[in-house]
Amino acid sequence: SRFVIGKLDGLDTYDLPAVLPAEDRWILSRLNRTIADVTTHLEGFQLGEALRQIYDFLWTEYCDWYIEIAKIRLRNIEAASSPLPVLTRVLETSLRLLHPFMPFISEEIWQKLRAHQSEGKTDSIIIAPYPTSHVAAIDIAAEHEMELVIEIIRTIRNARAENKIAAAKFIPAIIFTTNSGQILENHTSTIAALARVQPLTITVSSAEQDRYKDNAKIIVLKDAVIILPLAGMIDIDSEKVKLEKDIADSEKDIARIEKLLANDAFISKAPPHIIEKERQKISDRRDILSKLQDRRSSLK
Repeated sequence: SRFVIGKLDGLDTYDLPAVLPAEDRWILSRLNRTIADVTTHLEGFQLGEALRQIYDFLWTEYCDWYIEIAKIRLRNIEAASSPLPVLTRVLETSLRLLHPFMPFISEEIWQKLRAHQSEGKTDSIIIAPYPTSHVAAIDIAAEHEMELVIEIIRTIRNARAENKIAAAKFIPAIIFTTNSGQILENHTSTIAALARVQPLTITVSSAEQDRYKDNAKIIVLKDAVIILPLAGMIDIDSEKVKLEKDIADSEKDIARIEKLLANDAFISKAPPHIIEKERQKISDRRDILSKLQDRRSSLK
């Protein structure tokens, strides 16, 4: 809250622009999903689960990811639309969502925010309208897009930690994808800054995998393959051990889902969307397993 409020001096408008980048549409979509979920839990008197949903959204999606992405845009404000209207909208709405659980802190922060943005606001958060979810704000495409970006950043961070690479050190990275190239091109600055990779290459050519197969860490994701050319830092034997574990885990997941889908009781009783979710899950697992097996063959 201090970070957001400290950036608001001189902001001309809090209205959201007509066209928003994917990360803005993503956080607004996730906010509206959270409002809907929290409302459902409160109506069912599941107070602990309602609070957990708010916590997960605020701490993980808003703070850990959206604010960090917004900082990159704020450093280069002339090259991109300002994230401040969205930062403010999400913070203000989240405070109203959180107020029944944390009345005093949320009131204090809300009043400081209201000092900058008083138009249309009540005198106190306790009499402000409780948030309502807007179906039109749910953006599935933006959610899938940002899930891929976040997965890539998190995976590279984990690889850096496993190989004990200093946090301040930039490393090169190549990301191979067959169907998300343009999407990732739109997020190169975010991936480069948050994963500490430079240069970063997005490619649709699989030749890069063969080029670095003996001296790179290659990580297989659902919609991308991450290649980290860490010559001298990669233990090929350890890579093979980890690869065999990943293959075994994938095979175990596939077998479990196949058993579930072969269960007549499950098929007859489960809602259609749950059955379809499991079928999509097994399709994804098989795709990843195929890529892992290709990587094992290349290491041999």
